[in-house]
Amino acid sequence: MRPLRSAAFPWAAPLLGFLSVFLLATVQGVVVKDKNLHRTNSEAAAAPAAAAADVPPTAALVATLQVSGNSNPFLEPPLADFMSRFDIPKNHGSGIYVDLGSEKEVDGQMYREPSGRCPVFGKNIQLHQPPNNPHYKNDFLVDIPSKAESDAAGNPLPGGFNNSFKLPDKTPYSPMTAAKLNSFSQSNKAVANAVFGVWEGGRCQEHRRRKGAKKEKVNSKEDCWILAFENPGVASDHPVTDDEKVGTLGYYFPTVEANQPKSGGEGVNYGSYYPSSKECWLSDEVPNCLVPMDGAVAYTALGGLDEEAAPCTDSFPPTSTPCDPSTCTITLTSCVNGALVSKEVACPAEESNVCEGSRFSAVMIGLAAAGGILLLLLAGGGFALYRSRRGPARKGEEATRSDYVQEEAAANRKKQRQSDLVQQAEPSFWEEAEADENEGAENTHVLVDQDY
Repeated sequence: MRPLRSAAFPWAAPLLGFLSVFLLATVQGVVVKDKNLHRTNSEAAAAPAAAAADVPPTAALVATLQVSGNSNPFLEPPLADFMSRFDIPKNHGSGIYVDLGSEKEVDGQMYREPSGRCPVFGKNIQLHQPPNNPHYKNDFLVDIPSKAESDAAGNPLPGGFNNSFKLPDKTPYSPMTAAKLNSFSQSNKAVANAVFGVWEGGRCQEHRRRKGAKKEKVNSKEDCWILAFENPGVASDHPVTDDEKVGTLGYYFPTVEANQPKSGGEGVNYGSYYPSSKECWLSDEVPNCLVPMDGAVAYTALGGLDEEAAPCTDSFPPTSTPCDPSTCTITLTSCVNGALVSKEVACPAEESNVCEGSRFSAVMIGLAAAGGILLLLLAGGGFALYRSRRGPARKGEEATRSDYVQEEAAANRKKQRQSDLVQQAEPSFWEEAEADENEGAENTHVLVDQDY
């Protein structure tokens, strides 16, 4: 293989030189731009803080943040009770529908029964009404029949589902008044002006930054609420297949294996609505912290559409999110006048290396260094090629030069014999003789080694 020579590519050295200069200039511009962007973000983040007298200065927040440690203040009163409602596997332990999440043994036989929190918003019980059977009436508020009534009717349940028992105050257990029903309800309102997060490494990381989170585009926050309990990954104890439906394959070939899953309340039960982008981020991680955000809403699969703000006290220490690489900012959270507030500030210097501009600068610096190294290698190769050309001649050139020297030495001999001149060279014998034809035989001789 013939070596690559710079003479074959005369444009390589200027091109690489120009490329190196361009990359170095670009790197310098990017570094200056990053510094200006960092300064701009700092000034923009500090402006609202200076304008609002009731919001602590950024420097004070950062200083407090550095000494607050890794403890999660959202698990301290009064936020601890407020955040506990979102641990659906622990508090509900069942599918988010009116599912048979619990079991009870009756006469040696295990039966599944509904369990979990009440009410479960957005769900309903679908009652099966056998068609064309006069013993099953459509009025399900009829009292549950006694054993004697059931035996006399010859049906397992000829009546309704109304409980005829009386409460201690002599009021009927069922139907229950709306006021009494509301007294049994549990708080399941959505969180206003906040999104869900997970506390990790001393920071509250939003669900959308976590692995496994799913993004859905929505038209309104109500659509995000619906997705919170209608997405396919939500906790559910419903049968995987409906084997008893008439006309299906399972009706004729029912499964013989257990087909009643138990979710334990684990699933994609949480949705965070972002108003600026109209995105709904779904997650299966139990949230244990909040990131305040104007117009945002945090929903659960068990919660309603009504919203309420998370409570806090002055003892709540400032918290922050990890540095956002796309904007090179962090979100500081603090408690002001009993409400969680937040603002964006520039990432600290020790965290700004994750910003996209910093990564781009590193790449450009690497390219510039590579271009400089290539330029040095090319210059070194050209110098080595130049030195090699000034060195000893190639083999063919040495042979031609040696023949020429021998001929000159033989032609300039001082001592000659008569037999040396006995034959004159023909022009056709030596090609050189054609050029020297006019000079005669005095300059062209034939050397004879012995007499004839």
